[in-house]
Amino acid sequence: MIIDRDEIDSMEVLKFGVSSLASAEAMQRVRDVLVARRTKQRIVVCSAMGGVTNSIISLGLKAANGDAGYAEDLEALRRRHIQTLDDLQIEEAAEVRQELQDRFDRLESLCKGVCLLEELSAKSMDQLVSFGERLAVPIVCAWLEKAGLQVRRVDARDWIVTCDQYGAAEVHQSETFERIRKGVDADNSFETLITEGFIGRTPTGETTTLGRGGSDYTASLIASAVQADFLEKSTDVPGLLTADP
Repeated sequence: MIIDRDEIDSMEVLKFGVSSLASAEAMQRVRDVLVARRTKQRIVVCSAMGGVTNSIISLGLKAANGDAGYAEDLEALRRRHIQTLDDLQIEEAAEVRQELQDRFDRLESLCKGVCLLEELSAKSMDQLVSFGERLAVPIVCAWLEKAGLQVRRVDARDWIVTCDQYGAAEVHQSETFERIRKGVDADNSFETLITEGFIGRTPTGETTTLGRGGSDYTASLIASAVQADFLEKSTDVPGLLTADP
């Protein structure tokens, strides 16, 4: 589908948290929301699937303590993501499956290194937990493409520039805003642009995280940079809050 820019009402930023991406059923609701609102061009910021960040933290801690049981937990995490992909019945999912496997192979290598050293630095932890969002986005992207949306995908680390305070990195806002604007303008024919929340990169290329709630921060940075009409955070927790930011 080719986007007619004259038919786009506005730009909006939507952030889907862990509960909104907890399962195939939850992702189906995300699809329904985005398809119903496809007349609005939007940037979607995704968290990890529900519980995944905590599971990865547990992997790292077990590995650092020399507990080989981390391998079984890692395999369970891999099966969960592959099962979600299967439950969504995405045709031609081989490429997504391979991407997930490559990332789990990298995650396994990192855990083995931590286990051998019996040391888990803040820098290594950021490397580990960054995989939560980086595993969710390929699935969400393929799912939305199946629904017929024109999807563009961006690695958030190419946009979010931070210091090297691992675990709670501070954002270099002016450079980040410039990268976001240039990144969007480089190809703005999308209906939905998908990226990760929570993660960034130092000027020297090291992966960082923005701390708990970091996906909300990512979404707010993007909304401010592109002067979005509004930022919406979606969750399946009962209740509604509208506020002047």
